[in-house]
Amino acid sequence: MKKLIAILAVALLGFTSAANAQKYGHINAQELLIAVPGYEDSNKEMERYRDSKISELKDIKTTVQKRYTEYLGTKETLSKTIQGSREKEITELQNAAIEFEQGLQAKIQAKQQELMGPLLNQLQDAIKVVGKDNGYSYIFDITQGTVVYFDGGNDVTPLVIAELKKVVTPTPIK
Repeated sequence: MKKLIAILAVALLGFTSAANAQKYGHINAQELLIAVPGYEDSNKEMERYRDSKISELKDIKTTVQKRYTEYLGTKETLSKTIQGSREKEITELQNAAIEFEQGLQAKIQAKQQELMGPLLNQLQDAIKVVGKDNGYSYIFDITQGTVVYFDGGNDVTPLVIAELKKVVTPTPIK
């Protein structure tokens, strides 16, 4: 009887540990993002947008500097009223340049979210499909530094890339 209980206990322990076994995988999110259909177009559009806004800021600063230099060159020949008017105009231009520059980062981040958000959602969906279809309990992103240790594990990056290629729906560029 003791042997039967011991055998049942060992069998139950083996079954429990097998049922509790969890499968872990890891991905390289940077590699995956590049593989998302539409990434290159979105990235090029983001660079174009950023460059145009930086160019716009440079133009504003150049205009302010030009107006200020012109004012300094003619200041002595102008009446006090016109001097005050020009100084006010230059100050307003400087304030507009500062305001534009301060809002620039927020505009760039908003544009990046607009362009990359759908791609990130598509990537997340593909990771979920791969995780469910392949029985993974956890999939870690090794590029984020959130994994302290991993010993090879199962790199599911190629599986996610394959899933992304199944759902080829590049996002339109606005």
